[in-house]
Amino acid sequence: MTDNTTPLNSANPDPVDQFLGQILDEQQLIIDTPEARQQIIADMRALLMDQIDQAMVNELNDEQLDSLDQLLDQPDLQDSQIQEFFRQCGINGERVAMETMLRFRQYYLAAIKQMQK
Repeated sequence: MTDNTTPLNSANPDPVDQFLGQILDEQQLIIDTPEARQQIIADMRALLMDQIDQAMVNELNDEQLDSLDQLLDQPDLQDSQIQEFFRQCGINGERVAMETMLRFRQYYLAAIKQMQK
């Protein structure tokens, strides 16, 4: 559904990686090395992408879930086909992703704040 990989060394950072980096920066966490920061962002990214995928699936009704199951059983399935399926179901993926990102940010910042007490 979503790509869990991250271009950690690209000249044009991924917007999701930038978002996650901003969360880390907001907390002014001391991270020893750039590699450690990249690993933290990669781990956060995997968790966030899983949450976005789940939120997208939660938007589907029972009939659409059955159709998604059939689609996922197809060999050589492309991400673009899954994205098109959600569009045809009337799911606003951008809205779902943004809402999930905001919830993720709130949860993460609250968890860090709690740990600092």
